[in-house]
Amino acid sequence: MPDRSYAFDYSGPIAFSVEGYDVTAHVSFPDDAEGPAVLDRLARSAKAQAIEVEYTPPGDRALAAQYADVMRAAGFSLDVDESGRGSLVWVPDGTTTAKEETWAKEEAATQPERAYLLA
Repeated sequence: MPDRSYAFDYSGPIAFSVEGYDVTAHVSFPDDAEGPAVLDRLARSAKAQAIEVEYTPPGDRALAAQYADVMRAAGFSLDVDESGRGSLVWVPDGTTTAKEETWAKEEAATQPERAYLLA
């Protein structure tokens, strides 16, 4: 599948990109009243494997909490927390997260017989 990029505006920038066979949405909002509603529609309609939400200003805990409520209600779990920089990465519930994959690899490396079974 070729790389494609989609961009559209409502009152701030939103970008949705499809990369290879993995579908990833990248959403960037200014702090406005429409941001959570737009994110909710995207999260519920996207067949994304991950959605990165960037918000400004970085470190705005109230805004991060509002977006977190929207994502959890849409069936996503937090995978990467970079809230200090204004970025959160969400994956659909039930998806193996990057942290879980890293932990599994580390666990397998310490148990050679298990590593053989996982290979």
